[in-house]
Amino acid sequence: MLPTSYSRRQLAAIAIAACGIILCGLALVAPTNTFECATAGMLMLGMARLQTDAQCRATRALPAAPSTTVDGAAIDLGLSSRGDFLGGAELRISAPALNATILPDTRTMTYSVIHSDNANLSGASVLLSSVINQVGAAGAGADEATVDVALPIDVKRYVGLRITSGASTTDASTKTATAELVF
Repeated sequence: MLPTSYSRRQLAAIAIAACGIILCGLALVAPTNTFECATAGMLMLGMARLQTDAQCRATRALPAAPSTTVDGAAIDLGLSSRGDFLGGAELRISAPALNATILPDTRTMTYSVIHSDNANLSGASVLLSSVINQVGAAGAGADEATVDVALPIDVKRYVGLRITSGASTTDASTKTATAELVF
């Protein structure tokens, strides 16, 4: 039985495979197996996902004190004041592993996506709240975490991260979080 709903990533994979098969059926390429057919479709239609660009990647050091919020990792989406974000890109947020000294049991480090009209993220507002919430557990801190999020059509020109340390955390400024566009 087929699932009643698919994730965005599953739909993209289905579309890529279908386009590749259609192109192969039209004899535009001469692949020898299904994988080559799907790959040819991705390359010919420019639909390959999971591509990144170093210019669309930014990092931000985590807070240096407990109960502190830091903003940063600004990425310029290149939108004009009249344009909507129509790009087929997602924002990938990666949080580093944190040891039990930095993130004791039950303490948190929260990552939200912010957006602003300003390159320095001044006047930023929260676009997506708590996309990653690391919680210290079992005396081991927290594992690294990565999440891909879709950006809405009305996103402002600059996106970045807002990282908030919970109470009783310690200096995490030697660790960095990353935000990058994934195409």
